[in-house]
Amino acid sequence: MRRPRVGNRSTLTDGDVRVIRWRVKKGDNRLEIAQEYGVSKQTIDKIHWGHTFAHVQDNPEDELESLELNDPIMQNAADESAEKLMEIMKKRGLM
Repeated sequence: MRRPRVGNRSTLTDGDVRVIRWRVKKGDNRLEIAQEYGVSKQTIDKIHWGHTFAHVQDNPEDELESLELNDPIMQNAADESAEKLMEIMKKRGLM
């Protein structure tokens, strides 16, 4: 179960947003996605159309290219983020 919403702060992570966009693109029902994440269908629509979470890149590799990957600490963090996203998508049967 998702965390409850607190005030106006989002409970969605960047990884959640990527998965939501991917699921909408593949044709999953937006209302069902919204219910799974504990948000409104309008929130899912706004994410899909880029009205919210515009800073989140669809492809994690695109986002990683903008980082300073010459730094070993940044490289390690980037690798861990990509692995975590893949793990989440596999657990949810999205891959």
